[in-house]
Amino acid sequence: MEMLTFPILILTLLITLWLTSHIAKQLHARNWKMPVIFGAWVVGAIFSITGLVLLDVLDLGLEPMVMKALQIAIPVFFTTVAYILFTQLNLASAFTTNVAGVFIGLILSVVAIVALGLPVERTFKSASLLLQNSKAQLTSMITGEEIKPIVEVADTQVVEDEPLPVYTTNDYLPPEAQAALEKQKNRVFTDPHYRDMSIYNARRAIGMRIRVSWKDGKTAAGKLDAVQGGDLIVTLRRKEGAAQVPIAMSRLKKLEVYR
Repeated sequence: MEMLTFPILILTLLITLWLTSHIAKQLHARNWKMPVIFGAWVVGAIFSITGLVLLDVLDLGLEPMVMKALQIAIPVFFTTVAYILFTQLNLASAFTTNVAGVFIGLILSVVAIVALGLPVERTFKSASLLLQNSKAQLTSMITGEEIKPIVEVADTQVVEDEPLPVYTTNDYLPPEAQAALEKQKNRVFTDPHYRDMSIYNARRAIGMRIRVSWKDGKTAAGKLDAVQGGDLIVTLRRKEGAAQVPIAMSRLKKLEVYR
């Protein structure tokens, strides 16, 4: 598509010239050929740019609205005068031809931009910035003052919508239940290991793994199955297999529970 940009622009220019010349012909212009119209464009553009540059150089201190009106009126005036000089039209016919040519050029430019797949608004904005920067450079050359080029302002950032709140099942529970769940969530869990337990509280460890230590330093580990009288009934694993062994509580030095 980039290879077609220049041919499409040339075609747009030629079509605009042809249509403008026929409008001038219908308004009884003496010289209405396409080269004459193109010459009027070139001379009008030169004098228009010169007038805009002088307007910036003189710095008349006018109000912004007046300055904007002059920036529009100066190109219209010089191009209309160029049509009068080149095509021999009267003032009204020259102004009509000028305005019609501008509108035709704008319409065909939009069609060309769309055909090239370019954004219309950004393309016109870039062309306007190019014209303003060129005018600023000419003004800087005349006045000798350094003028910073106008930089294209980035597109307005799109403000993303705030994400919608996400609700869970816990949000619909009563406050007491939510507090209990939060408390349980904040509990610190530690890895199970052998903890000391009083021998007299051995019944509380029934069904759990225990480790016992005798007064002579020997130890044994197994599952506590029951407490009968003064004995602990413990399932011990031996080489021969598992066996239930009674252990006298009076002979124990320490009892540990795995939890």
